[in-house]
Amino acid sequence: MNRAVQRFPLVTPHRLIALLYLVASFGMTLLTSALHFDRDPRSCLEAMLDGSAHRPFVTRRLVPDMIKTLTHWTPQEWQVRVVQRIDPLPDPLPRLLLGRNRQAAFAHLLLVLSVWGCYWGVLWLWREMFQRLLTGQRNRAGPTDKMIRAGVWGLPLLGLALVYPLLNWRHGVHLYDPATLLLYTAALWLFMHGTNWLDGGFALQLTLLAFAAWHKETAVLLIVWWIIAQAQSAREVRWHRVVWMLLVYLGVRLWLGWLYRGNPGTIVEFWLLKENLPFLASIWTGFSGRHVRFLLILSIAIGLPAWGWRRKPLLLRRMMLAGLVVMGIPWLTFGILDEFRALLELYPLWLMLCMPGGYSLPSTTATAPSGMVNRS
Repeated sequence: MNRAVQRFPLVTPHRLIALLYLVASFGMTLLTSALHFDRDPRSCLEAMLDGSAHRPFVTRRLVPDMIKTLTHWTPQEWQVRVVQRIDPLPDPLPRLLLGRNRQAAFAHLLLVLSVWGCYWGVLWLWREMFQRLLTGQRNRAGPTDKMIRAGVWGLPLLGLALVYPLLNWRHGVHLYDPATLLLYTAALWLFMHGTNWLDGGFALQLTLLAFAAWHKETAVLLIVWWIIAQAQSAREVRWHRVVWMLLVYLGVRLWLGWLYRGNPGTIVEFWLLKENLPFLASIWTGFSGRHVRFLLILSIAIGLPAWGWRRKPLLLRRMMLAGLVVMGIPWLTFGILDEFRALLELYPLWLMLCMPGGYSLPSTTATAPSGMVNRS
C-alpha cells in the first residue's frame, strides 16, 4: 500500500499548479462577471440568446449559440434546481453567478462556467508556451532552473491579471471576450509548433477557421498569420489554400450578416470623428483620469515588446506587425480608442513578445546574438 502511495502521490507539482490555476481563473471569472455582461443593453446576454441584439454584436454567435443549445437541452426542472441551490449562497456569489436577470439565470451560470473554462485553458496554454520559450535559455548565462520554473507557472498568472484593466471599460465586458482570448491563444500555440501544424490536415485548419469566423469577424487575422507562417517556414505559400480559407471566412460571415440583416444597428460603427479625434484633442484641453488610463496602458503595450525587439523571434514580430495593421486600422476607425479589449486577439502574441530578447521558437535551438535579427 505504501509503495502504491509513493508511486502515485496525491500531491505533485503539476496538480498543485492545476489547482492554483483553477482558483486564479475562478477569481478572474468573478471579477469579469462583476463588470456585468449586460451593462450594454445592445449586446446583453438575453438579447444575444434570442437574436435581438444590435449589429455587429449579434453576428458574433459562437458563445451565445453554444449557451443557447446547452440551455435548450437541459431539462427545466434541473435548471430550477441548480438556481435554487445557488440562491442561498453568501452575497455577492448569487449575483455574480446568476446575473441580474432571473429569467436568464441558468444561461448566465453557463456563461460564467464557460468563462472559467476559457481562463483556465488560457493559463495552461500560456504555461506551455512560456515553458517552450524559457527552457531554451537554460544553457545560456542568466536564468537558473528555479527562476525558469517560477517564470513558467508565474508569468501566465501575471498575464491573466493584466487582462482585467483591458476588460474594465465603461461599456462593460462582452460575453464573447474570454472566448476570444482562448481562441487566439490556441491559434498562437499552434503556429508556434511550426511545420507540424502548417503541414497538418487542411480540413482541420478550415474547421477551426470556420469556428473562429462564427465567433467574430476578426478571424481574418488567422488567415494573415497563416500566410506569414507559411512564408517563414521557407516553403512556398499555398495560395490555393488561402483562397479556400477566404471562401470559408466570407461564407460564414456573409451568412451571419444576412441572417441578422433586420436587426437594429449597423455592420460597423464609425467612431473616428465622433469619439476618437475629440478624445485625442481633449488630452490638451481637458486631461482626465480616462486619459491617464489610456496613456498608461498604451505606454506598457508599446514599451514591453519594444525592449529588445530585434532579438525576438522574427515570426512573432511579423505576426504582431501584421496584426497591428489588420486590427489597428479598424480599431482607430470603427472602434473607440481607449477600448483596448477590442485588441484582445493580439494579447497572447503581445504577452509572448514581452519576454526579454534572445530566445527562439521551439522549432529551432538557435538564438539571436545581441544586435542581430533572430530568423527563427
